[in-house]
Amino acid sequence: MKLSIAVRLILSALEIFLLMIFVIPLSRNVVNAGNIFGIVLCLILLAATVMWEKFFSLIRSSWNARAGRIVICSAVLLISIAVIYAVYLSILMAGAYNAPPKEPNAVVVLGCSVKGTRPSQMLAYRLDAAYDYLNEHEDVICIVSGGQGRGEDISEAEAMKTYLVEKGIDPERIFEEDRSSSTKENLLYSAEILEDMGLPLDITIVTDGYHQYRASLLAKDCGYDSVYSISGYTKPYLLPTFWLREWLALTAYYIFD
Repeated sequence: MKLSIAVRLILSALEIFLLMIFVIPLSRNVVNAGNIFGIVLCLILLAATVMWEKFFSLIRSSWNARAGRIVICSAVLLISIAVIYAVYLSILMAGAYNAPPKEPNAVVVLGCSVKGTRPSQMLAYRLDAAYDYLNEHEDVICIVSGGQGRGEDISEAEAMKTYLVEKGIDPERIFEEDRSSSTKENLLYSAEILEDMGLPLDITIVTDGYHQYRASLLAKDCGYDSVYSISGYTKPYLLPTFWLREWLALTAYYIFD
């Protein structure tokens, strides 16, 4: 099977474009399993396109041996399953993107990195979404959840509360959960705050949209009765990297949790 030069050029251009989507976040110091996996995958596809004759010749010669046919068929099956699985996860993730409650309830804002004492841009977008909701529902309380990580001068919770107060939210409505270092701990320790206040375990999670589905699964594991979602803005050029990372994180959740 031969590919014309035109087809190979089109495929190569598409693969380079996809590669750049995962490379660009590196310029903003965004390095995670999502863009690393994406870069590796794009490079493999690009190499197969550029060296198509050798690649196809290897497949054809391998097909002549029984062991080779087994390997090729197994690879095709695994790739097909992986594609279907990724589509399935994407449908679940997209469905959880925004699901605000009909009746206002407590808001839990999940932490993200803090630059010194100020929220990172990603965290600021989450807080902006929380602010809009809190501003519309003045009786709703808010739990800002996140401990102090490496390179952070204060806890994420303290930085988040300061940000919301500066925007005009009454500080008495904001409760800090500053012990957590993971999404599960965010939700677990926030549940303790609600229970101490005698409030029901009904919450609206504020995080990035791609993260909402896994957050809802973890919330149910932590004993929440109902979970809703309001998502912060995610810059489009970062979305593929974090979306792919979330596939990997969900896979790890299904296997280990």
